[in-house]
Amino acid sequence: MTKTLLSLVCIANLLCLMISNLAVVNVVLADEPPVVSTNDATNITCNSATLNGYLHDLGDAMSVNVSFEWGTDDSYGNETEPQVMNTVGSFSADINDLEPDTTYHFRAKVVGSSTAYGEDKSFSTGICVCGFITEDTTWTLQNSPYVVTCGVILDEGVSLTIEPGVVVKFNRDKHLLVRGELVAIGDIDQPVTFTSCGEAEPGYWAYILFDDPSEDASYDIDGNYIDGCILRYCLIQYGGGVDTGSGAVRIENSSPLIELCTLSHNANNALVVKTGSPEIINNIITENAGRGIYIYLYEIGSPSISGNRITYNSVDGKGGGIYCLSAEDCKMDISIEISGNTIERNTCSEEGGGIYNKNNLGCGGTPSGFYQVHITGNVITENTAEKDGGGIYSSSTYSTKMYAQIFKNAIVGNTVPGDQQGSGAYLVWVDHFEHNVVTANCAKDRSDGASALYVVGNPLLNCNNIYGNCGCEAYCGNKFGADDVDATNNWWGTADTHAIEDEIWHYADDPNLGIIDYIPHLKVENICGDVDGDGMVTMNDGRQIFMNLIYGPNSHPLINPCGADCDGDPGLTMNDGRQIFMNLIYGPEKYPLQCS
Repeated sequence: MTKTLLSLVCIANLLCLMISNLAVVNVVLADEPPVVSTNDATNITCNSATLNGYLHDLGDAMSVNVSFEWGTDDSYGNETEPQVMNTVGSFSADINDLEPDTTYHFRAKVVGSSTAYGEDKSFSTGICVCGFITEDTTWTLQNSPYVVTCGVILDEGVSLTIEPGVVVKFNRDKHLLVRGELVAIGDIDQPVTFTSCGEAEPGYWAYILFDDPSEDASYDIDGNYIDGCILRYCLIQYGGGVDTGSGAVRIENSSPLIELCTLSHNANNALVVKTGSPEIINNIITENAGRGIYIYLYEIGSPSISGNRITYNSVDGKGGGIYCLSAEDCKMDISIEISGNTIERNTCSEEGGGIYNKNNLGCGGTPSGFYQVHITGNVITENTAEKDGGGIYSSSTYSTKMYAQIFKNAIVGNTVPGDQQGSGAYLVWVDHFEHNVVTANCAKDRSDGASALYVVGNPLLNCNNIYGNCGCEAYCGNKFGADDVDATNNWWGTADTHAIEDEIWHYADDPNLGIIDYIPHLKVENICGDVDGDGMVTMNDGRQIFMNLIYGPNSHPLINPCGADCDGDPGLTMNDGRQIFMNLIYGPEKYPLQCS
């Protein structure tokens, strides 16, 4: 009995010890601390920043207070207003009234059942810029960002150099006016960035304006840049504010080089040219809340727009991708080159989804100058206009001085509404429309006379491949008695003359209309150099070759519009330097590579 009692006592003591130990364990587990981390600061200006942190665990508390300690060293000395959190997640706080060009330290803090801290991080405020720059200046990566707090004017004869990787931020509606030499050259890994100091919204800041006294770009004998105003490898976003005629980059009576830049998410127009001869080369102009490029010229100018990707821009007005308009001036000398661009998926609420071009001469007499537009070697695809001209709209108010020459373009898959004309191209008094491929363009709802090509005047409309469009292939906008439209030597998708007649809307369909003369027509798809329409090209050494197909968007076959390299070599030289022969070639995203 005694042994039994002793055993029971021992068991009781052991149970007490175990319960006591369990209580100790429970106390330890209940004392879980909260966990927080410090993230990088954002929205850094010359006098403000946003501090960021992340709450990973509340510990054993139902809610915690989070904040940031900050100061000019790791002893901090300042703390933001605490915020209550009852779940894990991100938190942030803005700090203001900072000193420019100063390094600040900060760390996240959380107070729950106990206090915990994130790691120390630091950032440096930028430099505020405002007013005139009157001596040669360099904006360095070390001192970036630079914050434009009021309008900045680069004085005439003064140079501003911006190093790769520098970020330039603009306060709302602020701008940079260039009257001297701006040299902003980044590289593919460290572009120079011009952006908003606040919200990421189109039109937050105003523009970079190259004005008349600014230093024009100059080139050596091989066309290489030497000096003068240049934007190369720059990212330009959220500009174009102030007014509807604005643009993120504005060129007025000047000729800078804009090359290898990205202009995106700008308002009104990404880039505006108002007289001058700028080179706008190999840029990406995309997703702007307005046109890609707006050109309005008077008196003298010869801008060159080449090798750009102009995509996904949308405007409430004319010309989604590129807009060209001449002034009502009788003494202009203007030549515009639009070549080798990809103009894709732009939209507009009026005419010219891809390109809008109009000679606006209003004088009653004979102009003493000229207005020339060369649209050559572009891929113009999947653009949409809510009125005429899904791909191209080109019109003149004065028939003899509008030298619009449209050569060797792939005009594919553009659209207009069913009651509008020219889903591919709308042409009024153009000079030449030759060696183009026009296919898969469509009116959204076909109506009688809806056309891929709408033609007024008497252009040379020869050697094109016009086929596979919905609606009729071509519509004559001339009145009966006007000169016939010379549309000979085109391929209409068939060698059957009666079938071709069915695809052309002119006098035979409506006696009030003029005549499209399409005979003789080609027997097969046209290729530059294929003079007899048999699909064969005779080389300089006498050999004959059958040209290859190049496929465009949605696998529409596009005969190479540039033709043969007739040097005795049956190959073609593409603009990336490759020679091709009898094979299928695809460009980026299956777009056709254009010839050099």
